[in-house]
Amino acid sequence: MKYIKKFIMGTFLIYAFNVIAVNLNIVIPINIWTMCFTMLFDFVGIIVIVLIMTVGV
Repeated sequence: MKYIKKFIMGTFLIYAFNVIAVNLNIVIPINIWTMCFTMLFDFVGIIVIVLIMTVGV
């Protein structure tokens, strides 16, 4: 139950970030990999995803 809650909260966190960052042309796709990464690392995971997207690793 704890993991389902974290999975759903990670999805909402990605969605909230996308709503805020759309003006900066930064959009994180909502798929299984980004949701799991955000579930494991919370907001730090979103920051890492954005850094990977901007650096292009």
